[in-house]
Amino acid sequence: MYVAGRSLGECDPEDIMLHAAELMGMSLRLRFNELTRLHTDHLGRSERFPKFSIDEPTMANLAQSSYDLMPRPTTLRLDPRLNPVLAFACWMRLRGGASGFIFPAFKVTSGKMQVYPTQPAGTSVFTALLRRLHGPCGVLDAGELATHTAKRSGCQLYKALGQADVWLMIEGGWTNPSSFMRYTALCNRKEQRFSYHRPGSW
Repeated sequence: MYVAGRSLGECDPEDIMLHAAELMGMSLRLRFNELTRLHTDHLGRSERFPKFSIDEPTMANLAQSSYDLMPRPTTLRLDPRLNPVLAFACWMRLRGGASGFIFPAFKVTSGKMQVYPTQPAGTSVFTALLRRLHGPCGVLDAGELATHTAKRSGCQLYKALGQADVWLMIEGGWTNPSSFMRYTALCNRKEQRFSYHRPGSW
């Protein structure tokens, strides 16, 4: 399996994990603290795409009991940079097939990743990776990226691609329009939401 012209084994495992987490969070409209609770026991298959079926009381606050991981619109599957299924497959190839959390606790030593499937990765891990890896890419205020970043990015991406607000609210589990607007706005600080000031917390 190759990523950006390199074999998977030559890639930074943290890069692969973060890329998968971001695209999955965007596609499934989940925050990192929700994404880290996904388990291999939730994983199934819907037609040609992975499916997460969740019926645990501890995860009852999720918007849905079933999530299909698929490119939306399906034209996104043509772009490997934005295909969540490909990113998920690359990560699972690195992670290995052991039963446990999809994004488990891990340790990287000399470029090699050791995972601990029975323990979920902490949300602070993703926040730290977001800020460290996105800063050099020119992301404005990378230090403000946080647990809602992937869900916010997915919401704004699908809106830009023409999905209706009603669809987004249903898929993202929003019942309050003002809460939903925080995800479609440039930033979530009310005083800056419709201004041209320097963004606050994303």
